[in-house]
Amino acid sequence: MKKLFVLCMIALAIPLLITSVSGCQQKTQAPPSSSPSPHPSPAPRTVKYIKMEAAFDKDNYLPGEEISIELSFTNITSGPYEISPFPPLIEAKAPMKTTLEELIRSFPVGTTALTLQPNETRKYTLIWDQQDEKGQQVPYGYYNFFIPDGGTLEDKAIVGGIHILPAEGVIEQTINVDKSQRVGGITITLNRVELTASGPHFYAFNADYRMPDNPIPEPLPYAEYRLDSGPVVEGGRVGTIGGGSNLKGLEYVWVMSIPVPKGTRELTFRITEFGGKKGPWEFKIPLLAFYKKGE
Repeated sequence: MKKLFVLCMIALAIPLLITSVSGCQQKTQAPPSSSPSPHPSPAPRTVKYIKMEAAFDKDNYLPGEEISIELSFTNITSGPYEISPFPPLIEAKAPMKTTLEELIRSFPVGTTALTLQPNETRKYTLIWDQQDEKGQQVPYGYYNFFIPDGGTLEDKAIVGGIHILPAEGVIEQTINVDKSQRVGGITITLNRVELTASGPHFYAFNADYRMPDNPIPEPLPYAEYRLDSGPVVEGGRVGTIGGGSNLKGLEYVWVMSIPVPKGTRELTFRITEFGGKKGPWEFKIPLLAFYKKGE
């Protein structure tokens, strides 16, 4: 089944800039009195609206597999719309260990312009061989596809994403951890870890912040994880927070995008910041139980 992503992009024209120029007054001449002028009404905005869809032949790919992306552009305005150049610039990016994205591959733009009539759709198929800008195979992980600012599309847009899996496969397992760490007067319990092909999900619990008086710690908690004794694989702010006034605390869920490959012996999860206080709250999750003797 194809994976479908829908994105509508709105580019809003800049309102008219209103400037005023004051004339010079003679020292002996008093300025005329006048009542305050009302604020002018904002200028009408011009809306450019293109719906984009990206369909992939599957969700996950093995290293070296050809990735086919079918992009479609639909004009849902009442008049003609020109995309120039066509196809527009498309970029593949990977999440970094921060909130930024790392550019992996840029795909060249076309040499023509495309005019779409109202409700007209044009499709374009992009093929990616999983190579980066230097012609090297990209590592396993999650990759987004962007259409950055440029041409007549005008707004940066994420049109979809896919996973490239490790060649050795991934661990897909739910692990009940139920361990607590107390740092700086804050106790955090890591309830469980869900290892999936799309990345690990970490579920933690804390009772220091609860509804309704003090529901959400600020800034949002930050966490990261490592495989064995290696470097940080991925990190980010908490994805969702669940709970309410009838609960003893709140549950925090970090949804990461890079899966855990088979062969990993230990997973380390660290909450480095919680409620403005520095950690770390560190949890080591052994994975040896998921391997047969001798592996």
